[in-house]
Amino acid sequence: SEWKCASAVDVGSAPCHIAVVNDKIVSANYMGGNVSVLLTNERGELTDLRSYETKGSLPTNDRFRKDRQESPHPHHVEIIEDNIIAVSDLGLDTITILDSETGEDKGMIHIGEGRGVRRALFRNNLLYTMNELDNTLSVISYPDGNFVQESVPLLDDQKLSNRNHHRGGSDIAFSPCGKYLIAATRS
Repeated sequence: SEWKCASAVDVGSAPCHIAVVNDKIVSANYMGGNVSVLLTNERGELTDLRSYETKGSLPTNDRFRKDRQESPHPHHVEIIEDNIIAVSDLGLDTITILDSETGEDKGMIHIGEGRGVRRALFRNNLLYTMNELDNTLSVISYPDGNFVQESVPLLDDQKLSNRNHHRGGSDIAFSPCGKYLIAATRS
């Protein structure tokens, strides 16, 4: 059988992750500081393009990385349910919850300044984040309506190579059995 490839000009610069949400394709645009939503029809053809800016305050403390956190940098989109997505923003150190249909901001979780949130993963009412810049994994729960966050270092920073840009946490996933969280780091 013959297959076709649809294409569209993305309104964001440097798309680095895509996810499929119902009839939409969602792109996290690292340099553009936004999320693009491409709508499709029943034949899978692209029909419309929407763009939503990520918003928030840039980190300001001494952990802030001027070379990596000078602006919003959406890095990953995680599907929570139906049209609700979580956007990991390395530049803002946040997870922004958005409605992919309307762009409505449903909330923001501040992970910690200078952490560089690269990836989020939801499982069993817990949010796990891979933090690239400080090489930690954060586990966030929501008991009694308050976010409770615990951060776990992945590797002793003294053992990492002296490369400043591409080191630290890179990705997380659950094992096929679902019992183990697997974390990848670059050293």
